[in-house]
Amino acid sequence: MAFHIIIQQNEKVDRLMKDVFRFGIIGCGDIAGHFAQAVESLDGAVIEAVAARDAGRARDFARRHAIRQYYGDYAQMLQNSTLDGVYVA
Repeated sequence: MAFHIIIQQNEKVDRLMKDVFRFGIIGCGDIAGHFAQAVESLDGAVIEAVAARDAGRARDFARRHAIRQYYGDYAQMLQNSTLDGVYVA
């Protein structure tokens, strides 16, 4: 019975996660930072990935804003199938 309950909880989490809009951000400047702060204050939206020409800059931005994925190549991020939209900063 406990196993069945765990499966139901996971299915519920999967349904809830589909209601979250996942953004990607291209660019890591000041405007991107303001956008990231705005998204962080929203329910139902997260920033899933960030890309910059400099992977180190993308990594630092991702760390500051708790973003799970970062890229040093824009095209690579755009191939990410989990993104619902991309903000170009």
